[in-house]
Parts: sequence; structure tokens; C-alpha cells
Amino acid sequence: EYCQAPDGHFWTELQSLKYTQPPYSAHYPELLSIDHPCVPVHNVIEGNTFCGSDSGKFTDFTAAQAASWNLTLTNNVEKPEDCGAAPRLVLV
Repeated sequence: EYCQAPDGHFWTELQSLKYTQPPYSAHYPELLSIDHPCVPVHNVIEGNTFCGSDSGKFTDFTAAQAASWNLTLTNNVEKPEDCGAAPRLVLV
């Protein structure tokens, strides 16, 4: 599998970069403690306006998934109406 340690493609590519050694380890120290490879953990989604949708959903994951990913999802506004010519998701 792509993310299966230690022989998955993700891991073999990462190892080929020698990410545990400088300059990568110095510039990207967070790589030394990858806790959930191939999962969108520790992301912050905040201050967005979501304008209309066929599905009416701002996200496509459950609250339980968000919690397991340590995701911050705050101060986002859902508007059922279309906001004009603006993109569906307006990042602020």
C-alpha cells in the first residue's frame, strides 16, 4: 500500500530524501515526528465563506474524523444562496 511503513511508496520516497538529516531535518523538523502519514492531520480551516452547493455541505468528513485528525475548523460561514460569480469556497 502507498502509505504502508516501511516499504510503501510514500515512505521509500521520503527515505530517499534523507529527511532525518540536514538540510531537511533542520528546515522541516516536523517531518521527524510524522504521526499519521497520508492523513490530513493538524490542518486549520478557518475564516472561510461557503456559498451554495448542490450537496449543501461545507465539509465531506464527520466530526469524529475531524477530531481524530486534530483538525481546527472554526469561524467558517455557510450561505445557502449563491454568492454570485465568486468561487464556491472563498478563502479569507
